[in-house]
Amino acid sequence: MGRRLLGSANRRQLISQPPVAGRLECQPLPLYVPRALSDPRTGRAAIDSLTPGRRAELRSQAHSLKPIFQVGKEGVTDRAIDAVRDAFNTREILKIKVLDSAPTNARATGEALASGIEDAQVVQVIGRTVVLYRPKPEDRAG
Repeated sequence: MGRRLLGSANRRQLISQPPVAGRLECQPLPLYVPRALSDPRTGRAAIDSLTPGRRAELRSQAHSLKPIFQVGKEGVTDRAIDAVRDAFNTREILKIKVLDSAPTNARATGEALASGIEDAQVVQVIGRTVVLYRPKPEDRAG
């Protein structure tokens, strides 16, 4: 009985009181923080990003796949992007291995490949293995 819960009216009253000298003024935390229109790392629209559930589903589908490409000391070249784009003609999910001799790390390599291919997204990066996803053309149209 000693504790008393403050209702929302009392909280507003406590927050709206002028600050006392020597005390810190507390500001209420916003209840809703709007999402950015685009991801600052990739510049892609937020609507293009995968939902966590879809990302988990794609990770589980990619688990049994073997890497079909290797990115080596030349890094991401136009030839590598063309090869990955051609591979996306027959499948939706690709695993790519980034070798130790590659000039960039696996995350940067995956982002570079995804940015060079329309509608491609990085699903997962584990160690030096990158999983990329691009929906089938009939899924992208509708």
